[in-house]
Amino acid sequence: MTGAGQFGVYVISLSHTADQLDIFHCAMLKQKAFDKKSLSVVGIAGDMGEAYTLVEQMVQDGLAAGFEGNVKAYLAETFRAGKGGGG
Repeated sequence: MTGAGQFGVYVISLSHTADQLDIFHCAMLKQKAFDKKSLSVVGIAGDMGEAYTLVEQMVQDGLAAGFEGNVKAYLAETFRAGKGGGG
Protein backbone atom coordinates (compact mmCIF):
# COMPACT_ATOMS: atom_id res chain seq x y z
CA MET A 1 0.00 0.00 0.00
CA THR A 2 1.61 3.28 -1.07
CA GLY A 3 1.08 6.48 0.88
CA ALA A 4 -0.73 4.80 3.77
CA GLY A 5 -0.24 6.68 7.02
CA GLN A 6 0.16 5.60 10.59
CA PHE A 7 -2.62 7.06 12.72
CA GLY A 8 -1.03 6.82 16.14
CA VAL A 9 2.74 6.88 15.70
CA TYR A 10 4.75 9.68 17.28
CA VAL A 11 8.45 10.35 16.84
CA ILE A 12 10.73 11.72 19.56
CA SER A 13 13.88 13.41 18.28
CA LEU A 14 16.71 15.60 19.49
CA SER A 15 15.69 19.19 18.92
CA HIS A 16 17.61 21.50 16.57
CA THR A 17 16.51 24.45 18.71
CA ALA A 18 17.10 25.42 22.34
CA ASP A 19 14.50 22.79 23.28
CA GLN A 20 15.71 19.41 24.50
CA LEU A 21 13.44 17.10 22.50
CA ASP A 22 10.73 17.34 19.88
CA ILE A 23 7.63 15.13 19.75
CA PHE A 24 5.71 15.08 16.49
CA HIS A 25 3.28 12.91 14.57
CA CYS A 26 4.91 10.65 11.99
CA ALA A 27 2.88 12.30 9.20
CA MET A 28 5.27 15.27 9.52
CA LEU A 29 7.96 13.07 7.96
CA LYS A 30 6.02 13.09 4.69
CA GLN A 31 6.16 16.88 4.41
CA LYS A 32 8.64 17.99 1.74
CA ALA A 33 9.88 20.88 3.89
CA PHE A 34 10.70 18.55 6.81
CA ASP A 35 14.47 18.00 7.15
CA LYS A 36 14.70 14.22 7.54
CA LYS A 37 18.45 14.02 6.86
CA SER A 38 19.45 15.74 10.09
CA LEU A 39 16.81 14.02 12.22
CA SER A 40 18.11 12.18 15.30
CA VAL A 41 15.30 9.88 16.39
CA VAL A 42 15.56 8.81 20.03
CA GLY A 43 12.14 7.19 20.42
CA ILE A 44 8.96 6.04 18.70
CA ALA A 45 5.63 5.85 20.50
CA GLY A 46 2.17 4.52 19.74
CA ASP A 47 0.38 7.64 21.00
CA MET A 48 1.11 10.99 22.61
CA GLY A 49 0.74 9.61 26.14
CA GLU A 50 3.32 6.93 25.44
CA ALA A 51 5.62 9.57 23.94
CA TYR A 52 5.43 11.60 27.17
CA THR A 53 6.13 8.43 29.19
CA LEU A 54 9.21 7.70 27.07
CA VAL A 55 10.47 11.27 27.46
CA GLU A 56 9.94 11.02 31.22
CA GLN A 57 12.02 7.83 31.29
CA MET A 58 14.76 9.48 29.20
CA VAL A 59 14.86 12.40 31.65
CA GLN A 60 15.06 10.01 34.62
CA ASP A 61 17.88 8.06 32.93
CA GLY A 62 19.71 11.34 32.24
CA LEU A 63 19.35 12.42 35.86
CA ALA A 64 20.68 9.06 37.07
CA ALA A 65 23.67 9.44 34.74
CA GLY A 66 24.48 12.92 36.08
CA PHE A 67 23.04 14.96 33.18
CA GLU A 68 20.69 17.01 35.36
CA GLY A 69 18.51 19.21 33.17
CA ASN A 70 20.17 18.17 29.93
CA VAL A 71 18.51 15.08 28.48
CA LYS A 72 19.64 16.14 25.00
CA ALA A 73 23.32 15.91 26.00
CA TYR A 74 22.69 12.61 27.81
CA LEU A 75 21.10 11.02 24.75
CA ALA A 76 23.76 12.39 22.40
CA GLU A 77 26.49 10.97 24.68
CA THR A 78 24.88 7.54 24.98
CA PHE A 79 24.55 7.35 21.19
CA ARG A 80 28.20 8.38 20.74
CA ALA A 81 29.19 5.71 23.25
CA GLY A 82 27.25 3.10 21.25
CA LYS A 83 24.71 2.43 23.99
CA GLY A 84 21.68 3.17 21.82
CA GLY A 85 20.30 6.02 23.89
CA GLY A 86 19.21 4.37 27.06
CA GLY A 87 20.27 3.08 30.40
